[in-house]
Amino acid sequence: MKHSERSSPTSYLQQLRFWTAEHQPIRANALASFNSEWSAGVRLAFFLNARLPASINAMNPAMPTKNYEALIFDCDGTLTDSMPVHFVAWHRTMSHYGITFPEDRFYSLGGMPTDKIIRMLASEQSVEVDVPAASIAKEDAFLELLHLLEPIQSVVDVARHFHKQLPMVVASGGFRDVIKQQISQIGCDGLFDALVTAEDTTLHKPEPDVFLEAARRVGANPARCLVYEDSDLGLQAARAAGMDFIDVRKFHTPKRIAV
Repeated sequence: MKHSERSSPTSYLQQLRFWTAEHQPIRANALASFNSEWSAGVRLAFFLNARLPASINAMNPAMPTKNYEALIFDCDGTLTDSMPVHFVAWHRTMSHYGITFPEDRFYSLGGMPTDKIIRMLASEQSVEVDVPAASIAKEDAFLELLHLLEPIQSVVDVARHFHKQLPMVVASGGFRDVIKQQISQIGCDGLFDALVTAEDTTLHKPEPDVFLEAARRVGANPARCLVYEDSDLGLQAARAAGMDFIDVRKFHTPKRIAV
């Protein structure tokens, strides 16, 4: 099914309600302890030991459409709606050094490690920068805004669905500590079997190394892995690794935060 043919989240909820009402009688007081319609439907199905039919999961545009040996997730902009938060942190940090970093350029470099971006921008604009210090300043600025971070729910739902069913890896161009804090912020601690970050490979996206290392760590054939990504560099890396991929931008638009 093409992304354009997937139903909206509203119809997803409607189908869940319909299925629950059709197959499991619902007492009004059974819903009283649940705060939202969405959580009520899902939790009630769990409470009744009712397994959601395949048609429900198929409504999620991030759900795989064939069998894989492993799932590999980028973090920023894929599991977490972090790119707008990162841009605010980049804007504040680069402004301090007198470096301009337009938003479109920022998104085009998604997946590239922080220090490489700073080194490239400084060289292009002939600005002297202590790259390690600027990298730390940028990551610190991002962590100060971590409370603004939200999950990209459709992708997180896939990770929760396949937890303990398939090996899953987070493979990111970000720094390990920052990625770990993001995963914790969106409540996904313990979901993934491995974490591959900028410290783990010499070459980074668009090179395939981060994804190949992710597959190696869980003993999966790269040709039988599915990558979730949101950047052009990341998709190039997935192709170079010989992996299938899902472009999260097909169904998710990052929110915007004023700088």
